[in-house]
Amino acid sequence: MTVAAARSVTRTQRLHSSESRAGWFLFLGLNAVLFLRPSEIVPQLEGLPIYNVLMIACVVAVFPKLLAHLRPEVLAGRPIDVCVIVLLLAVALSHLTHLNLYEARTTAVEFSKLLIYYFLLVSLVDSSARLKQFVLWLGACVVVLTAIAVADYYDVIHVPALSAYKERQDEVDDETGEPVVIARLRSTGIYNNPNDLSRILVVGIVVSLYAIGDRQWGAKRFLWLPPLFLFSLALRLTYSRGGLLTLLASILALFHTRYGLKRLIIVALIGVPLIELGFSGRQTDLSLAHGTGQQRIQIWSEGLRLFARAPLFGIGMNQYEEEVGYVAHNSFVQCFTELGFLGGATFVGAFYSAVVMLYRSPGAATPVDPETARLRPYMLALVVGAIAGMLSSTRSYALPTYTILGIAASCIALMPVAVRSATGRFDGRFVRHVAGAGVVVLACIYCYVRLVLRD
Repeated sequence: MTVAAARSVTRTQRLHSSESRAGWFLFLGLNAVLFLRPSEIVPQLEGLPIYNVLMIACVVAVFPKLLAHLRPEVLAGRPIDVCVIVLLLAVALSHLTHLNLYEARTTAVEFSKLLIYYFLLVSLVDSSARLKQFVLWLGACVVVLTAIAVADYYDVIHVPALSAYKERQDEVDDETGEPVVIARLRSTGIYNNPNDLSRILVVGIVVSLYAIGDRQWGAKRFLWLPPLFLFSLALRLTYSRGGLLTLLASILALFHTRYGLKRLIIVALIGVPLIELGFSGRQTDLSLAHGTGQQRIQIWSEGLRLFARAPLFGIGMNQYEEEVGYVAHNSFVQCFTELGFLGGATFVGAFYSAVVMLYRSPGAATPVDPETARLRPYMLALVVGAIAGMLSSTRSYALPTYTILGIAASCIALMPVAVRSATGRFDGRFVRHVAGAGVVVLACIYCYVRLVLRD
């Protein structure tokens, strides 16, 4: 290579590095806007397309990197990425097979926005340092949105968009004879629902535990103790049963991965009663014999009936509520019903791949980046928590779902090839695994509904 050519290559590398840094900071800003929704806190900003402008700017800044990431030879080694792309195909086919061209176009555009966000994430988070930065940045965003929500809840500040969600309960007050009403905490934007807020609070709890365990920070790591307390308080104020199940699943997965089965049993025996004590009342009432629990089982049963009507490609994205009157309150039932076996199995396959790859521990002889090794159990906890949360909520097309998948895919990509070899490629073997996982999940849902459904 000539001196001139070498200088040209160096200039190109610097340019790409500069573009990547610009795209990285734009992407962090994009997530801050997504979490905090400035227009809901500052009414004067209402109507400004801040999120869309940042999204376009970010895509422009890293466009060459995005194109490189989408090369077939790259995607072949990233099965979660391929699953997300196939989901877009499933969304379009779910309407095209019913000759509904308008819905096929609008839902494909809607899902494409998730796809762009996902590929921005996995393209930019390409090192353990960036993965750590992104996870901590998410934690910091959750701190801010939670602090604002809790301050409004206790009337320290007043934000019109954050007025607590009032929910009537089945029980009656003994003194007044009136139905009991509880005020459930909620936040801005996509977390304006108490159940949605509860799940991102669990993400905040896991991130706090990760930061507290980072000994490289010395005593500064304990600055994450107040956020951990804040997240726990806020989770209690959401009164979300799904949020509590998400927390339990995340903590159990984290301790099992880090400390093994024996210590997990000890922690479960001590920790579960403490959680029961701290989250008493509505959150620990998990009865399926009556109330909303039984209502959801009936909604799932309706979904399975609709799945039988269009088993391959589904009844169409966003059609569940049109047919039943409610969303499924189960992301997997929603996917199988609306997108058929193609979409449902692919959605299951993305999380199946994430769990299997994050659970596989590199052997002592396998070289692995220390930070990636330390991140792995926490990323697995986030994925397992997301799965648990989606069993009682409809988040099939929600952006936080693909944030978790993107974080998992980025962490897996940083692991040694020897660890990723089992399910680390999109090939015939992986397709068979995904199809098998889809059949198992569908069968489990069917059997569960048949067992607990009341006539």
